[in-house]
Amino acid sequence: MGIVDVGSMAEFDALLSRAGPRVVVVDFFATWCGPCRAVAPQVEQLSRKYADVGLFAKVDVDRAKDVARHCAVRAMPTFHVYSKGRRVEEVVGANIGRVESAIQSYAPRTVAFEGAGRRLGGATTQASPDSGANMVQPSKPKALVAKERPSRAPAKKPVEPDQALLQQLLELGFGKAHSEAALTATGNESLGSAVDHLASITDQDNEVESTDVKPRGTPDSASLSGKLLLRMPDGINMELPVNASDSIGKVWEEIAEQRPEVARQGFKLLSQYPRKTYTQEDSTRLLGEEQLVPRGQLKVELI
Repeated sequence: MGIVDVGSMAEFDALLSRAGPRVVVVDFFATWCGPCRAVAPQVEQLSRKYADVGLFAKVDVDRAKDVARHCAVRAMPTFHVYSKGRRVEEVVGANIGRVESAIQSYAPRTVAFEGAGRRLGGATTQASPDSGANMVQPSKPKALVAKERPSRAPAKKPVEPDQALLQQLLELGFGKAHSEAALTATGNESLGSAVDHLASITDQDNEVESTDVKPRGTPDSASLSGKLLLRMPDGINMELPVNASDSIGKVWEEIAEQRPEVARQGFKLLSQYPRKTYTQEDSTRLLGEEQLVPRGQLKVELI
């Protein structure tokens, strides 16, 4: 069946209704989202691998805004997993490993029983050629088999860095070697976990390696644009399109507009790398000067 394109609430409700016992995986994406495009082939692989036990759908958040709003999607990509019409898992970011784990946890399981029936005592029941009755045939004695020594458990393979998460870290300006090490250390848990791990590395500035990604904080002009990732107190990520000439004050306004409950409580902005704290007194600072364009991340912390 492949991946279904959902464009309205009616189509979304119909998808959940016809799923029955099957698990439903919904990929919320945007056409301008780089990580969404990077992870798309892996989503396609999952849809083929679990075609018998799951339904897969994708929602363009810019085209089906009613569905994105209904599902409270605030960052892309976001994956929602449903079982029997109820959402059982949310994965924010391109963490396909967590999506597959959720599928395996909630997908229906069927067990097929094969082979001849048996009676108590180990005898096999077979039909007599002369009558419709079942006759009991004695079981053949089992041959003695020498016990083998238990084999050693195979060594665990090191965790391979998730390529979609790695690409996001590179776009944020982190070096490739440290990014791969962070993903391995955190088990590809999430983008936020990897960034937190990278923030603890004090020699990041000493890393020298070739990369096609332009380092953060070196905009060609004030008109350079990019994406700013905001990690909200409840764990939800917001991604804002920004320009180097935009100010910290604009970020404050976007948070107040989209998350008024956070604004009412009061908050500050934390930059993990380089480490820095922003308050409303810093509202005139420019994102380009603060090395937050073309890719940057700020943690929103309640006061």
